[in-house]
Amino acid sequence: MSQHVRLNDSQFNKWRTLVALAHVDGLVCDVEKGFIIDRLQNRRVDPEQIKLIEQDFDQAHSPGELFEKITDPRDRATLLYLARIMFLSNNDKFCDYEKLYYDKFKAKHMSSIDMAQLIEQVKKVETEVSLAEDLEPKRGSFIFRSFSNLLDKFF
Repeated sequence: MSQHVRLNDSQFNKWRTLVALAHVDGLVCDVEKGFIIDRLQNRRVDPEQIKLIEQDFDQAHSPGELFEKITDPRDRATLLYLARIMFLSNNDKFCDYEKLYYDKFKAKHMSSIDMAQLIEQVKKVETEVSLAEDLEPKRGSFIFRSFSNLLDKFF
């Protein structure tokens, strides 16, 4: 029997925010609900947490309030990615309310990123890549891991 994964608060609120965003156009459709529940089940999320998230389909919550509870930058970035897919799954375009929330959350996310720290990390990766190439030109996997770790930290 497979073990279930319990989401931390930031992850849990990412999914709750996504459900709240499904409400912004006034109608939660089966496609949106299926999109969210399928992903939670595929990730073997704790059934109690799925049940709580499912309850959010019946009761609309403020997307903005839930978004503020997402503390991990990766969770915010993932929310934006998932929201875009979900919004476009309806009719290949955002409605006005969906676009409003998407743009607002994207701006908040981008403004929360410490650009000085990001630039410092990019320079560090550039230096490591340069040194690695000098020592061993075929260290592509090292380069990819370094860059991937950087992206994971901020996005």
